[in-house]
Amino acid sequence: MSKELNPLSCINKIQKSKYTVLAFPMAIIVINLFCAYFLHYEFIKIVSVLAMLFYLYILWLYRVNDIDIDSDSSKLFSPINGKIIDIQEFENFRQITVLKSINQSPEVRSMSNEDIIGKSSESTSPSFYIKGLMARLFDVSMPHLQGQLVGIAAGKTLAYINIPNSYELCISVNFKVTVGKTIIGIAKENYNG
Repeated sequence: MSKELNPLSCINKIQKSKYTVLAFPMAIIVINLFCAYFLHYEFIKIVSVLAMLFYLYILWLYRVNDIDIDSDSSKLFSPINGKIIDIQEFENFRQITVLKSINQSPEVRSMSNEDIIGKSSESTSPSFYIKGLMARLFDVSMPHLQGQLVGIAAGKTLAYINIPNSYELCISVNFKVTVGKTIIGIAKENYNG
């Protein structure tokens, strides 16, 4: 993984979130082992196996993929994996709503060098924010690199992406997007149809 696109501070925060969630199945396993020693019930083995499967699922859920982005300031890359469920037109921008399912990679990355990460009322720069039970933005400082890891969205998450009218959209409703790979917009002065 590129150290520039995957800053150590974000990786550490993702690991901390993962281990917090992993404490639950580990506690179940320890309690079951203690109960199995004294009670000898058969169902305790089944609960332990289920807790171990849940543990492995959480490890898989918090994976961060290696990424290789050819930086291009005229392009906006998808900040999250998912499916576009809505595109709304406003006076100065379009808002794209992306639904990320529970089985997709949880990484959240910047769209460009100049996007605003987090809620913004400004409509002249690309911006996005995410909503979900296990969604967190860690590094929202500017400037940042295009495709830089800025958060995690484990589980079902909605992303709201605001694209100014100075960009031509390259996607439509029901289009599946991949973080850091799918181009969602191109600056109109560089767009060739």
